Amino acid sequence: MWQHNYEPIAGSLGVSAIVAALPIVVLFVMLGVLRKPAWMSAVTALASALLVSLVVYRMPFNLAIISTIYGAAFGIFPIAWIVFASIMLYRLAVDTGKFEIIKDTIAGLTSDRRLQAMFIAFSFGAFIEGAAGFGAPVAISGAMLAGLGFNPFYAAGICLLANTAPSPEEFFENLEKAVANIDHASEGERLLIQVAQAGVDGRGDEQLALLGLEGDGGGEQPPVELGQHHLHGEV
Repeated sequence: MWQHNYEPIAGSLGVSAIVAALPIVVLFVMLGVLRKPAWMSAVTALASALLVSLVVYRMPFNLAIISTIYGAAFGIFPIAWIVFASIMLYRLAVDTGKFEIIKDTIAGLTSDRRLQAMFIAFSFGAFIEGAAGFGAPVAISGAMLAGLGFNPFYAAGICLLANTAPSPEEFFENLEKAVANIDHASEGERLLIQVAQAGVDGRGDEQLALLGLEGDGGGEQPPVELGQHHLHGEV
């Protein structure tokens, strides 16, 4: 059985990591510097990844081919299938003129660029995140902002930042793990866990009290469901 060696180059993890990152560098150079098509850049990066795995990490040829097939299948079905549907919906809206109606409607709400960014990047982007995910919210929301006159570079940056808001799965998962292991947490970590749990449970006054602030008497709010669990009570 082949054992993965994480330090194949002179026993150095840093140098080995730099060599392992070569396929990513090749992809970025092909796309950003040489301006090659996406399919050509992807094939070149794949070839460089195979070369690194076979020559540097001494991966058996059959395992390298199997890993390539598995990666391609994972990219086609769970990722590309969803993204294809979202892009198809986007193109349908553009070709029928509905996308311009959506864009003009949002632009007509306010001329303030900050509010336009909030409406499109955060709100509309959150809708696209729920419908498709992956890179679709940034691509579609960024196109809308660019159509409204935003600099394309800043539009992409705003949408990337906004896309962190509708993706709280990792936060909830990590919070559940933290609550389960609170006995092993330090005093500062324990306080952060208590504040986060109080916020999820809707106990705003308690959350403010933990932070050393006074509550506003807003009372209890319904707790937020975390998967199959609720976080209730004291930790």
